[in-house]
Amino acid sequence: MLKQGPRWIPAIYAYIDAHVHEPIKVSQLAVLANVHPVYFARTFKASCGMSVLKYVRQRRVMAAAVVMEKKPVRLVDVANQFGFADQAHFSRVFREEFGDTPSKFRAKAAGTASMVA
Repeated sequence: MLKQGPRWIPAIYAYIDAHVHEPIKVSQLAVLANVHPVYFARTFKASCGMSVLKYVRQRRVMAAAVVMEKKPVRLVDVANQFGFADQAHFSRVFREEFGDTPSKFRAKAAGTASMVA
């Protein structure tokens, strides 16, 4: 899980979650934290256990999973909505994170929802 870090870390997490649909740059986050970009990247990785870009990508995939669970939407549209280069890129990253393809994830989520209803 996330380790405790500098006092600006929670604000950065909140910013990333609030702007998960937008392009996010390390330099932009460093400005928000009021620190040098290299220091920011190093400190973020030490606090979070992963690079800034990997964390942003992880949060995008998690947000995409929530969207896919709630409503039927084409995978290409989800990929575009969350800033992935294309559907193949989204599927590859999604599989790395969840261990399943987006299609299988959605099918499992729909099966669970229909069993509950």
